Amino acid sequence: MILIPFLGKLSDFALLSLRMLGCSADRADIVLLSDQPSPTIEGISHVDFRSAFAPANPLGISYDALLAYPYKICDLKPFLNLIFPQVVGAARRWGWADIDCLYSRRILEPLSARASNGPPSIFGQFGHFLVGESDAFDVTQAVFLEADRREPSFAMFDPHRHLALDEFLFLHVVLTELEKSGLIAWERRFPISIGDVEPFHRLPVVGGQRFASFHVEEGRLFGRPLDGEDVEFDYIHVQKRRVEIDRNLGPDDAMLFYPEADGCMRLARASASTAVSAAPDALADLRFFLKCNSKRLRQRFANHGFGPRPHLTAEGVRSIVQELRHHIPDVKAAA
Repeated sequence: MILIPFLGKLSDFALLSLRMLGCSADRADIVLLSDQPSPTIEGISHVDFRSAFAPANPLGISYDALLAYPYKICDLKPFLNLIFPQVVGAARRWGWADIDCLYSRRILEPLSARASNGPPSIFGQFGHFLVGESDAFDVTQAVFLEADRREPSFAMFDPHRHLALDEFLFLHVVLTELEKSGLIAWERRFPISIGDVEPFHRLPVVGGQRFASFHVEEGRLFGRPLDGEDVEFDYIHVQKRRVEIDRNLGPDDAMLFYPEADGCMRLARASASTAVSAAPDALADLRFFLKCNSKRLRQRFANHGFGPRPHLTAEGVRSIVQELRHHIPDVKAAA
């Protein structure tokens, strides 16, 4: 089961992202949880966010708080079964997908062939697309909840704070230590090829390689680097960039995805007449960085001031894991 929680109006790009995900509905139940009406999207079930939300969730967060601070939902992705228990139910595997991504038709194929041998598994490298077995999430959540109890200054579930709990400084620390302990298996090589476009250069950069453009052909995603051959991706994630999109694009259309002069991305039909500016330019990079990241920097200052970002430490998580082994029967059983 793939859950997509969202509050607010869905953009045209988000709707296309959902339609592309819907092409994998034969491999997983895909559920959009939103507070506003959604057009019918093949392969996607639409559930009302508020009706599915559990007010008595163990995180102590309310629907009204999320409605006031919807960005907090990003922090809650590793806990979606706790706030939407009736939706997740007894699903053996569940996860989430961000809708600022383009998805290939093969996105879920590797999971279909994986058998569950050994400890329960989490599949995924980044916070934008991740799937795990319910037992693995149970152990992960137990660590988070204990860490929040030990370090109340984190205020992990305060709706006013955005800590990126689903990323490197929190979730990845927990998964690393749980894997070392043998309580879970963390399958980082899923999906195999991720086009995670960083937000610092006008031309898209993935893994240190500059790309002139990306294109979609018959449900497959390709990147066209400045030098070298095309690279195929399972999904392309666009951080912090504004995206302009041609009307009525669908998952079966051939598309070209490229940066405009100001660094914003344009998604157009491949047949459209385009002028792709692919020359690196340091001044254009600086202008783009300031424009793209000014809001990000303001949010970081509002959250953390001039101090370092809050984070979990390997030592602290290791201590929690050792304690949980002895005091929580479910965790010992998962091992």
